[in-house]
Order: sequence, then C-alpha cells, then structure tokens
Amino acid sequence: MPDASANAAQPMQRPPLQLSAGRIQVEFYWYHDRWAHRISIDGQPVWESLEGPRATLAPGISDRWPASPVFTEIMPTETASGPAVLGVGLAGRSHFSASLTAAAEIPDTLLVEVACRLHEPPGWLGSVYSGLAVPVADAQAGPISIWPAPVQAGRMPFTASWTYRIGPAGIEAVPPASCERLPNQAD
Repeated sequence: MPDASANAAQPMQRPPLQLSAGRIQVEFYWYHDRWAHRISIDGQPVWESLEGPRATLAPGISDRWPASPVFTEIMPTETASGPAVLGVGLAGRSHFSASLTAAAEIPDTLLVEVACRLHEPPGWLGSVYSGLAVPVADAQAGPISIWPAPVQAGRMPFTASWTYRIGPAGIEAVPPASCERLPNQAD
C-alpha cells in the first residue's frame, strides 16, 4: 500500500489554463497554493499578477490581505458573449470571486471583475501587476495596482468590488475603482 505521507510532501501540480481576447491572452498557472496569471500581447508576456511572498510592496499587504485576490479554484465557462474564466478563493476571513471575459466594447481587451466578501476592514484590498516587458522609458516604473472604492468599516460584512480592463493600451480601472503605479521596489 502506498505511503500517503509521501504524496503530502509533493507540491500540487495543475495544468495551465488560457483565455484569449483577440491579441490579448491570459494564462493561469499554479503558484505555490494559488493560481497566478500572466498577460501577453501578441504572444509577448507583458504583466503578471503579484502573489504570495513576492508581493510585499505596499502597506497592508500580508498573507491575510494579499496583493492580489487569492484564487484556489478556476474554471473555464461559456457566456452569451463568449468564453470566460471564473475564479474563487479566500484569504483570512475574506472570500474572493472573479470573472475574466473579452471586453465587448473594446477589441483585444480583457474585462476583469473582482468581488471580495469582507468581515473586517481590509489592510489592503485590490489587484497588483508587475510589468514583464516594459518600454525603456518605463523601465523604472513600479507595479500597477487597482483597488475598489473605499470600504466603510462600520458596514461589515460587506462586499467590495472592482473592475478593470487589460489591453494593448495598458491596465485601466473602471470607476469607481482606481488605478496607479506603486513605487518601484528598488527605490
């Protein structure tokens, strides 16, 4: 009979999952205990979600309040407007869900919609991406962060949500979400 403890030490391997929207492709890959994702334009990797121990770049980011939503399960699905990927997961007492689809109104663009059910005020809440292929003029730019409208502490439990687009023009928050570059880690 095989020793079950031998399997417990092996890292879980899951095959990657991809979604395309014209020139844009997102590839989900297993990273430690969660799914991370990489965005490519015309086959060139451009952005990558910041996950786990790589992501200690802004106040409030921790295992309990990760830089990017934690997705422990993802699944491809079909919608009326085409293929999509759904993700769910949790960190601390917070539960995350997301959908990624082709943006109907803008060609070659992904629409990302994220929600988080909160039971306490967050230390950090949002999504963070590092640039993988940046123009020379932008080489010192820091990661890009997207976050929801402010969460009011007295309204717990509360569901916060943020929406953004990723395309050849960059990463753009859909109001009321906000988006900006974080300071470069080397600064």
